[in-house]
Amino acid sequence: MTESLTQNQIREQAADWLVRLDEAPSPEVLAEFNAWHAADVRHAQLFEQLQQLWQSFSPPAKTRPRRARLIGAALVLPAAIAVGQWLPVQSWMAPATQATASLPVRLVFHDRPLPEVLAEIDRHRRGVIWASGAQLQTLRFTGVLPAQDSDAALALLQAALPIRIETYSKYLVQVRQR
Repeated sequence: MTESLTQNQIREQAADWLVRLDEAPSPEVLAEFNAWHAADVRHAQLFEQLQQLWQSFSPPAKTRPRRARLIGAALVLPAAIAVGQWLPVQSWMAPATQATASLPVRLVFHDRPLPEVLAEIDRHRRGVIWASGAQLQTLRFTGVLPAQDSDAALALLQAALPIRIETYSKYLVQVRQR
């Protein structure tokens, strides 16, 4: 019990020293601190623990004064207006035909050869779809496949036709006869 009281007393002394040293101490105060610090190993340990804890609390971030933001806006606004006057709107806007263009949601096939179906899926995918085997040329497909998920489209083809899809990486897929 006296050990914990002594520990608490040392902790209080260390806290006192931490505060006293934070306020530009005189040489006499530094000499007293050095004597206290060297007197017991626990003094040094508890002081360093408190010092680390004290330093872990960082001051709050300084906010930019409102005046600085207003000055920045006042400087940027005329430049933006000048650029807007200099460049006509049409030079940085997309043509109406491009603005409405988007990728199809579905790929619809009616009695199409498998190589043609694979080529269309390949257009919507990164990497290569590689078909091996002469018998694949004779297979035909009728159905609807998702255009934006080529892995799902290939899985649907595998379920509908006698083919096997082998994925070597996200960039290389091989299609074989089952």
